[in-house]
Amino acid sequence: MKGISRTCRYHEKPSHRKNSVTTSTTSKPRETTEAPSFTPDCKLASIVTRHIPPSTPARVLDVECGHGDRCYTIARALPAADITGIDRDESDVKRALSRRGSEEGGKRVAFVRGDYLGFRRDPVDLVVADAGLESLEGVAKNQSRRDALFAKISRDLAPEGLLILTLPNESIINRALWLVRGTIGEKIRFRGETLASRIPEATLRDGEALRTFLRAVCDLDFVADYPLAPSNPCGLRLSSAVFRKRPEK
Repeated sequence: MKGISRTCRYHEKPSHRKNSVTTSTTSKPRETTEAPSFTPDCKLASIVTRHIPPSTPARVLDVECGHGDRCYTIARALPAADITGIDRDESDVKRALSRRGSEEGGKRVAFVRGDYLGFRRDPVDLVVADAGLESLEGVAKNQSRRDALFAKISRDLAPEGLLILTLPNESIINRALWLVRGTIGEKIRFRGETLASRIPEATLRDGEALRTFLRAVCDLDFVADYPLAPSNPCGLRLSSAVFRKRPEK
């Protein structure tokens, strides 16, 4: 896609060692070994503008957009972009729509109520999504449905378009939380709730397998990974992974 940056530059560490990732259509993408940890306030905007110049008239799709937070964040970060959010929950879509008049760039944001798996539109330059994908029918427990979901995301991306996917990472802390949740989580109560209820369930967590599948089946190459600052001690540690669709041959 014309205008989208193909180089991701990270902050230099105190050692002043340069840490950058450059993607190429002819070489295997390199995975990031060091990256800054973003706070909730700047994470998405920072990631988006590292890969897409703000002046780019990008077409953006937010899958399972909720109340529209990501849509409006991207509208502020990319003042020339047109953004569409889709969500199955009618109350979430109504709340997102109610914010259009007060949010910066709100006139460039549209919302659709519906199931993404049945949604049709022209290809876009950027798709953003998170673990809310698991709420789509059959995705959480059915591997073939998950595969179909990501294949659709790939089809909805224009050549060289980007996917920014925020999911639990494979950190030791997350593995410990999953272990606790699955073994003694229902037996321990804290302030009237079981520990299991306070630890989010997630099944889209095998990062390496997902990257392999996206690369081999969906023509999506891994570009970079950004760890995100946790919102609470019991919360899963998240990372935003960026993938780029290969150009047409």
